[in-house]
Amino acid sequence: MSDRSSPSPQSWSNHQSFRNGSEPTEGYEITLYSDAQPPGLLQSHSVGPYEFIPISNRSLSLRQAVVVRSAQFSTAIDWDVNDLRTDEGSFHGGDEGDELAALLSLAFGARVESGGITRNWFIGETPLEGPGWPTLWRQPPELHRTVTSVFPDDVSTLDLEKALPVLRSYFSSSASQATAMVRAARLYQKALWVADADTNQSFLWLVAALEAAAVHHRGLRLTAIEALEEGLPELYEAVSSDPLLLGQVAEAVKDLTKSTKRFISFGMDFHPPAPESRPHEFNQVDWSKMRKHLGKIYEYRSKALHSGVPFPTPMCERPGRLAGVEAYAERPSANGYRAYGAEWRSKDLPMHLHTFAYVARGALLAWVATFGDGDKDRSD
Repeated sequence: MSDRSSPSPQSWSNHQSFRNGSEPTEGYEITLYSDAQPPGLLQSHSVGPYEFIPISNRSLSLRQAVVVRSAQFSTAIDWDVNDLRTDEGSFHGGDEGDELAALLSLAFGARVESGGITRNWFIGETPLEGPGWPTLWRQPPELHRTVTSVFPDDVSTLDLEKALPVLRSYFSSSASQATAMVRAARLYQKALWVADADTNQSFLWLVAALEAAAVHHRGLRLTAIEALEEGLPELYEAVSSDPLLLGQVAEAVKDLTKSTKRFISFGMDFHPPAPESRPHEFNQVDWSKMRKHLGKIYEYRSKALHSGVPFPTPMCERPGRLAGVEAYAERPSANGYRAYGAEWRSKDLPMHLHTFAYVARGALLAWVATFGDGDKDRSD
């Protein structure tokens, strides 16, 4: 019979086996790629069965950045082809290296992608001792980055010490928390990776990252009427005087309104404060209206997915910066815009992509900090 244990990400399961005192069976190294720079002091860090080793390479383009040395403690699942069933309980479309790369991408706020296993210590060898066997399981990732990136203030460094709180929260979480965290981190990672090549898709993946976290955080604990009031307030107001009609309408659109409600509520629960360094006031996002901004972004997300209408061009362009001002514009600030046959009022353009990425990452990190015991190293 198949092992029907609680589904969980590969890296989390391996860490649990390590903590439970299992004997290592094999090991390998995974090379991670990034265009962010290493800090001045290169220092490796170990978290349970994983050692994160920065690579001294100051290329300004995509480069080998970190080696993850992994000792494998997980026990192989004994499954029977005649006892299979469809099970996507912890599925996120990647392997252990993809999980760790995504977690580092979220922790750093930088582009990080796995290049797969590049060295093996096989079963029967003493894991992680001796030279091992060089290998290549996949082609190195490719990154399309323009000179005038939509992330103009991208000064992230791969300081592994700063990633430790995220990794510790992950490894001390429950199986369901770990799965939700990896899924959200993977979506955030993808959003950063494609931002210059496809800014519209980057917006969609950032929204999806917050949705993945929100589904786990809030589940479906909403009444249809509550979701209608939050997600479609104008429609709610139009039918609220008739209780029977209100109930019927709320029930008819509950799938849409519940997802909107979850997204906005999660953002309001966890969004970060305004950045410390800010542009002139007319280029700033009004943080006191974050609920409205999130609602507008989710509206654009729905149009993009269901009607093929992309996010507004002004929100997808590289932001400007006035001379003598340190920070770039957080939002389009002109009174109105025209592009590609469309027109937008300034009030309908809540923020640039780099600002939304700041909001999304801050919210995800605040959510992750509620997992397990994120301040204490329980991994060693």
